[in-house]
Amino acid sequence: MFNLNGYLNKAEVNNVNEVNDLFKIEIIEIFIDIIKNRQMFSEDNFKFYYYDEFILDTAVGKNNIATLYVEINQPDNISKIINNSTQKSNSKNKIVAPDLHFSLSAMREELYNASIKRFNKDTLIWNEKYSVNYAHNIQSDDGTINTYYFKVIPCITYKNLNNVNGIMYYNETKSLIEIEYPKLSVLNFNLKNKITNGLYKDFVIMFKNIFMFEKKVNELPFEIFEIILYNVPDEIFIDKTIETFYKIINYVRNFNIKDYQSLDKQDYAFTSQTKSLSVIYAGHVIKKVSNYLRKLNNK
Repeated sequence: MFNLNGYLNKAEVNNVNEVNDLFKIEIIEIFIDIIKNRQMFSEDNFKFYYYDEFILDTAVGKNNIATLYVEINQPDNISKIINNSTQKSNSKNKIVAPDLHFSLSAMREELYNASIKRFNKDTLIWNEKYSVNYAHNIQSDDGTINTYYFKVIPCITYKNLNNVNGIMYYNETKSLIEIEYPKLSVLNFNLKNKITNGLYKDFVIMFKNIFMFEKKVNELPFEIFEIILYNVPDEIFIDKTIETFYKIINYVRNFNIKDYQSLDKQDYAFTSQTKSLSVIYAGHVIKKVSNYLRKLNNK
């Protein structure tokens, strides 16, 4: 009989929590140094927290990225009112990123320059459109070199029309705006996992492992399977049998991708103007897992 437990393997990253904590301390110190001569900022305006596969405990494969958000709640830095709106991408309402006296892109640039000076040659540092990224090499006691990947995203506090706090960040030209609710996403993820007696998280991990096996890749975008399976009704998560797996994949295949809600339940996951997740890619990963189950059924 086919055993789904063989697809419950998670990423093995040595001392990941300890390394993540130390890295967070380094970034906090850098930002404290960046703002010390800026009168409009104080340390109380900054929150530092991770939101990634390690936090949700769904990391599989290799090259998993720890994502550290630097949330800045600084009204004195904002010179334009935000148009609060969370509509589908075909809406006429448009999210407007605020003008900042000290912009997010300037913060990223200062973070990048300070990191170059602070970290040694064992850390590769590069910029992306929203973040400063790090590949940090650490030698273990037995001489093995372990590489840890980090993404640091400076963002500003955002409040939507439902009076829910989230965060906003965007690219250099403000043409691509992201709005997320990381703390709410963690809360909703853990609640669903509790209601389903841990089966929700187990199936997220199984879907990831099956997709990476079929696709022959070592990594995939964060939240894809977390979101897809979050939208599956709780009562379908009965056990870890192949029959339940078929019920879940049949529900997913027949559910309109455009109607998927994000983990925070404040927006649509794949059709929002402030989410970068792709409808096409979501359909692709669903198809790959469906194909794998079809092969099993034909054996």
